[in-house]
Amino acid sequence: MTCRELYLLARRRLGGAGVDSPGADAAALAQRFLGLDRTGLALHGEETPPPQREAAFLQAVEERAARRPLQYILGEWEFMGLPLAVGEGVLCPREDTAVLVEELARRLEGKEPINFPRETAMGAMALYISDQSVVNFQPMNVNFGLIPPLGYRVKGKRNKNAELSKRALEALGELELS
Repeated sequence: MTCRELYLLARRRLGGAGVDSPGADAAALAQRFLGLDRTGLALHGEETPPPQREAAFLQAVEERAARRPLQYILGEWEFMGLPLAVGEGVLCPREDTAVLVEELARRLEGKEPINFPRETAMGAMALYISDQSVVNFQPMNVNFGLIPPLGYRVKGKRNKNAELSKRALEALGELELS
């Protein structure tokens, strides 16, 4: 198989397995195991990789299709401009982790903490995890259910979530950062 065929196979396999971003994941695996980024696939996609690279790539695709974190498969993940080695037993850095690191850096510099408005995902999550009245606390990802209601009806879930997002962006625009 050519590199392009392998990439397309990976994209189909990952999409069929329900991976959220099959194209991006297939591209990341191609870069790591075939040595070709998206530009490389366009320029050299008709080339056939060595058998060991093809086998490693296909194995990685199956691991990702089985929902193993992409970061673990790649063995490295960039966080705030730094490449970090990751693997089993290491929490994978995410965008929300960067917010926490930036907040810690602000505090170390003696700056006031950022109090995200409750209309934002970060503010709603902070309120949820710090609410002492929650008896059966359940760790979870942020979701629209944590964000205060709009106070008026909006037809359709997508429209409602768009309104909540718009309100959150407006609240962030009013946030004073120093």
